[in-house]
Amino acid sequence: MSHFPSKAELQIGVEAVATESGGLLVLDAVRAKDVPHLLTDALFGDPEALALVGPVTQTMARVANAPKHKPALCVSCPRAVRPGGRFAVAIARAAIDSPTKALGFIVCDRCGRTPGAIRAAAAHGIKGIFPESRMVEPTHTEAGHA
Repeated sequence: MSHFPSKAELQIGVEAVATESGGLLVLDAVRAKDVPHLLTDALFGDPEALALVGPVTQTMARVANAPKHKPALCVSCPRAVRPGGRFAVAIARAAIDSPTKALGFIVCDRCGRTPGAIRAAAAHGIKGIFPESRMVEPTHTEAGHA
């Protein structure tokens, strides 16, 4: 998708993601400094990283390819986010094992710099698009390796 979706298109997307889990969503926060680790983990077959790589890179590409007169916007506030600017990506996924759909959102650095703040800002923005959604807060934010 080369353009940023309208609110109606976003609502359709969030509804499609939420339908998989009865409206329960998990939000993943990915900062620029997290991307190299995400890519490495995906190369080694980590299922969580594999699920995030596509949506994260697609969302980052939309920022990079947005025309100057119509920049990407933060999901939480109306601030424009331009290539080279500081921002994070929040990925909304169905709160189930092996979800088939995901949706990426931009969070500007004023709305969120830490993973928790990024998720909170994205949740705020998603609630404005799809009020019926419910966020699930993971109890373990770091996965262990056997």
